[in-house]
Amino acid sequence: MEKVETCLVDIERKLGKVMKISEKGPDKMKIKDMVKMVTKGNSIIKTNDKMMKEYRALTPSETQNQTIVNHMKKILELQEKQMQDAINNKPHFDKIHAAGMVKKNLKKNEPQGDALSDLLIEKSSPFPSQKSEAMAMKARSKKSFNDVMKVYEGATGGEDQVTEAVDDSD
Repeated sequence: MEKVETCLVDIERKLGKVMKISEKGPDKMKIKDMVKMVTKGNSIIKTNDKMMKEYRALTPSETQNQTIVNHMKKILELQEKQMQDAINNKPHFDKIHAAGMVKKNLKKNEPQGDALSDLLIEKSSPFPSQKSEAMAMKARSKKSFNDVMKVYEGATGGEDQVTEAVDDSD
């Protein structure tokens, strides 16, 4: 359980770093900032993969699982804010020819988000109220993702900037 919680805390912290870059606002955000967000995002994916591996192997107690659900709520709130920022900043991303980068990066992350939601629901199944929370979080996550993807439908520019590099620096 300790490894799962450590990974979740790391994900929250790393998302905070991404949000700090995003909060510069569209007028100050450059391509290099966006690439930095992609590499930080890749680090989040790597950490999330580790967390999911540990979580799959765990048979959490109700209290342990509630701790995980609580962390996931915080992560979801940060992701929803990030999605809203992506929507709000789209005109700027179009202007600097980087909207395609955002779209490609979002699509790259979708399968892992779905797998994580499904795993949380599975592990929460023995605990009805937690399962309900997990299902509601999955619905919120999907809605947020679908909303941003509608805005980025047909977006182009910057796709070649999406990298697989990982930025684990703090």
